[in-house]
Amino acid sequence: MKMLMFIVLLSANFSVSAEIIKYKSETGNWAYSDVPPPPTIKQEVIGKRKTVPIGVAPLATAASVDIRKIGKSKEVNSKDLDSEIAALKRQKIAEQEKHNKEVADEQVKLKADNCKAARANLAAYTQGGRIYKTNDKGNRDYLDDKALDAGKVQTQQDVEANCS
Repeated sequence: MKMLMFIVLLSANFSVSAEIIKYKSETGNWAYSDVPPPPTIKQEVIGKRKTVPIGVAPLATAASVDIRKIGKSKEVNSKDLDSEIAALKRQKIAEQEKHNKEVADEQVKLKADNCKAARANLAAYTQGGRIYKTNDKGNRDYLDDKALDAGKVQTQQDVEANCS
């Protein structure tokens, strides 16, 4: 019974045909459509269009189906399905590993950049001289000795944190 149902479904034709209609619109322009205009407007059928629903694969005819292979196809399909699932899992794992490696590489680069900046700041504090910071208005605020010592301690901690 299931086999008969399968063959009937395979041999069915689910396509739809629509008429292409030509008519003069209210603005005086020629219009082409598959939807008929109001009955008061003169229309002319210029052809038929065959449409197939989207996402529907072409169906095999009953003559092209080998009934002897139908029972075996379930075993092959389950093996193919298992191998496809395994391949998808491997692909997902590989993508995750690639993503993790990119993130790790980005973190290493960021840490190296931070180390370089911290060492440059430490060199500026160590060599002495006048150091300033720019305030919100864009003016320079020169650091006093207490702020210089605090800045030097902070940059030494930054170097230890980022350059180890």
